[in-house]
Amino acid sequence: MTLFAWPSALRASAIHLAGDRWIADGIHLRVTVGGELGFPLHPFIALRLLDFQAEPVTVNWVGTDGQRLVEPFSIASAGGQARGVVLGRSGALNPAEWLFVEVSGDGDLKVEALDPFGQRAIATRIGSPYRLTGSSLSQLRVSGSGRINSVQALHADRVAPRVPGAVQNVETTFGLPLAGSPWYASSPQPLDDAKQRLLLGRSVRFGPPDRPDGSFDLLPPDADVHLVLGHWGPERVDDWLKAGFLDPQTPPPATRRTESDAHVPPRSVSLNVTDGLLIMGADPRLARYLGLGTAFSPAPSVLNVPFGVWVVAAQWAVQAARLPVDGPPVALLVRDGQAPPELQALLDARFPELPTVRGHFNALNAALRPTEQWSFVTLMAAAVAAVNAPSEPPDAPSLGQGLGSWTARGPADPETWTQHVLLETATIGPIAFARTRPDGPSSLHRKEPPNDPAGRAVGLLPARRTNGPTALVDTAVPVDPTGGAWRIWASDEFGRWGPASADLAAPLPERPPPPPPLLELVFSPAAAVADPAPRSPGTLTVRVSLPDPGRLPPGARPLAQLVVSVDGVAQPAVALAPGAAAAPPVQVAAPVGPFAVGEQRLVQVSATFADVDGRVSPPGAASRIVTDPRAYPVAKTGPRLIWTGRPDATGRAELGLQWPATGSQAQYRVYLGDERVLAAALGIGVDPTTPRAERARVIWQRRTELTDKSRFTLITSEPIAPSADRVVRFQHQLPGTLRGVQFLRVVPVSASQAAPGLPVGEVEAAFEECSLVPVAIPTTDRPPAPTLRAHFDSATGAQITVEARGLRDDILAERSFPATGFKPECRLRQTRARLAEPLYMPVIATALLTEPAAGSDMWTHVHVKPPDGMPAFVRHMWVAEVRYPAEPSLAPGVNDVPSEVSSLFPQPQDAEGEWSAASLPASTVAIPAVAPAAVAGATARRLPPTGVFVTPRVELTVPIPGFDARTVAPWRVAVYTHAGANPPSLAGEPQDAPGPVFTTFFAPPLPDKLDVALVDPVGRQGQTVSIAVDPGPP
Repeated sequence: MTLFAWPSALRASAIHLAGDRWIADGIHLRVTVGGELGFPLHPFIALRLLDFQAEPVTVNWVGTDGQRLVEPFSIASAGGQARGVVLGRSGALNPAEWLFVEVSGDGDLKVEALDPFGQRAIATRIGSPYRLTGSSLSQLRVSGSGRINSVQALHADRVAPRVPGAVQNVETTFGLPLAGSPWYASSPQPLDDAKQRLLLGRSVRFGPPDRPDGSFDLLPPDADVHLVLGHWGPERVDDWLKAGFLDPQTPPPATRRTESDAHVPPRSVSLNVTDGLLIMGADPRLARYLGLGTAFSPAPSVLNVPFGVWVVAAQWAVQAARLPVDGPPVALLVRDGQAPPELQALLDARFPELPTVRGHFNALNAALRPTEQWSFVTLMAAAVAAVNAPSEPPDAPSLGQGLGSWTARGPADPETWTQHVLLETATIGPIAFARTRPDGPSSLHRKEPPNDPAGRAVGLLPARRTNGPTALVDTAVPVDPTGGAWRIWASDEFGRWGPASADLAAPLPERPPPPPPLLELVFSPAAAVADPAPRSPGTLTVRVSLPDPGRLPPGARPLAQLVVSVDGVAQPAVALAPGAAAAPPVQVAAPVGPFAVGEQRLVQVSATFADVDGRVSPPGAASRIVTDPRAYPVAKTGPRLIWTGRPDATGRAELGLQWPATGSQAQYRVYLGDERVLAAALGIGVDPTTPRAERARVIWQRRTELTDKSRFTLITSEPIAPSADRVVRFQHQLPGTLRGVQFLRVVPVSASQAAPGLPVGEVEAAFEECSLVPVAIPTTDRPPAPTLRAHFDSATGAQITVEARGLRDDILAERSFPATGFKPECRLRQTRARLAEPLYMPVIATALLTEPAAGSDMWTHVHVKPPDGMPAFVRHMWVAEVRYPAEPSLAPGVNDVPSEVSSLFPQPQDAEGEWSAASLPASTVAIPAVAPAAVAGATARRLPPTGVFVTPRVELTVPIPGFDARTVAPWRVAVYTHAGANPPSLAGEPQDAPGPVFTTFFAPPLPDKLDVALVDPVGRQGQTVSIAVDPGPP
């Protein structure tokens, strides 16, 4: 089966012109090749096919209202316009591949063939006969006035089978103007052939690119030959041809070429040689030179039929397995193009060098991967020309206004601006672009050769956009208050120009404001004085460099004024000389607003330029951390020791201090000094037998002499800040084994950070003016456990004697005894429990010990507890503990100085000693001097029988006065019974009383009277009381 190639791979078109305004008479052929194919291996060959007739076809017509139309119909009944879809040919591989369509109609009609998407006209006729040609004419549009009668068409599947029989009808060949290429089998005289094509397809007159004013004068017949063969070929095209086709090592599709322009700095473009040549071939004159187009006089037989048919064919080398970045795979592009063997035989016979060219490609395959190997495919495409019914040139394009902007320029260049013109109409061929105002009409095309009077304008191909209309750019519009205007013409692929667009006018772009000033800040601090009132910390000088007029943004006007604002206060405006070059920087000095002592904050500075038209620049901003040079007041301290906590299980002692912040932004560094180091710096000794409070006083009084920071250790890596309540809280751990005095020096600094990420500036108070805070760790010295003696007397109560021995004199002296009057202490613990566990025994008394008698080391204390506070017959357990006197925080006789630094944790003023281990327990029991008193309140009654007890009983109830469950032994009750005239008898041994009321029962024989007596816990029996038994109810 013989098939034509896909139009996206290979498309051919033809037109018959006679008396055309733009192009010479004849049949003009154009070939469009996809970038994945590139140029064939030899010149194209065009076969003429004869004796075709169009056949009636069915068209689905629809009016503007969506109603179906049936031929014949009037345009008026369709609403002034109708669209039609030519139904596909049954059985064809591509049913919509119509090559020729003729609409039969009456009246003033405009008939258009649309692209497959129905958006763009690809062929137009506005006069009878209404004949349209193309490669896929499936959609039609008719408008105007009149009547549509019928439609007939020619399908591609009627043409393709006729190709084998037409191989003898070679109309012409056309190819590259190149000889001697290993990759191309050229004709015998390629350059002469190109010259002949340029003469036959010549331009008749100047076009809009050369004469946008409309003076389209006639050209000499050899004008295109002189232009292309004399200039454009040797100066533009031939270098690309040689680079792509004369290198024996690299085939044309794999060759790239880079070119740079005269722009400063140079702009370069790198393209595949084949792509670059195909882009050049979009210009119809260069297309004829490159063998992508040709022209010839029609045979008489052609002029006698409605249309002529030609088949254009060639062979290509392709990498069929390659996957392009964009577009379908190469194999998919060429799979449906099946040329008959007769055509391939014709090509081999016509171009004897073709097998040699194929051999060069085959030689490359040995070193290539399978996906890169070359194969060969012969493709063909049909071109149909309507005789004496050429398609109309393109309609006038529709334009839209794009972005306008000012153009960058050098110091000596005139001021210009740039305007984007949007081409809202899709075009097929090159376009002409002209500026009609303010200095027009003037062509915006590059002229080549530039300085030759015979030079011609180079055609423009608008860049295609995927997301909007095409944009054309005029980069050098002269400045005029009225702005500018532009005009565009569109051409078809043969070089015929359509009417000009309406002028698109655009105003001058809005001028940009001046650039923001660049600021440099220099701060000069004021002299530091001892004045706590808010004041300016100094002067801020703002340096502003003036941009050179040539470095202003494109379109910007000269600068006229500078306004600076410092810390929110605008300074007087500074006038600038408009357009002055190399002007020195402008300096504005302003005092900073009032600061508190030691305050630090970020001072903001802004500045704006204003141009001669009053436009104000965006603000230039800068900031500077400014610190008041005055130091914060130091915290006041005294000579009194501040105690740390006692050492914990890890051997560390916790120190916590607090003091009020002395400024709104004050922070503090804390330094630590040991008394031995500081004493050495002062030239004094340290006597460990001297109380620590006295040693602290001596160094504290000479604190201003300690000016060397190296004698101290900085223990705050970063300055510490106060909490929200403006109180500074500081914690630090010291080794618990330190027995000397430590001194802390609290130094205020203005070290608040003005803004995140910015460096910290600070003013630190004079080191020697910062007072010292004496601190010490309470000692853990404990005296030996005391001994305890206890005695009870019923008249005086319990007497507990504490005796403490082994208290060390050196420790007593360290606690300033006897100067302070502090003495060792004892404390007593008491419990009524049977076991004496000191930890759980409450402390009932704390007292000072009495000094030992002469010649003795025993400290004593006697504690007496009256008997009325001790329950009878209950054992009291006693233990005692003793401790050394509290260590004073202030030396005796020294006046206290109020300190702003205090302990963070609650603590006694003087460091209390630790208690010794508890003594061995002693006990006392309170025993009354007399036996128990007679029983009071006892009762006896007779109980009748019940369901449980079948005989009567006597119940005896005796109250136990002063009952206590913790007595050393239980209370007991002795009972004697009387029965009739019998003498009283003891009713067994005395019974224990388990609670505050004793109850017992007697079974028959029942007593008439009972004698009752109490027996106390030590066995003493009280007086007997007789109790008559209540007989109860009769």
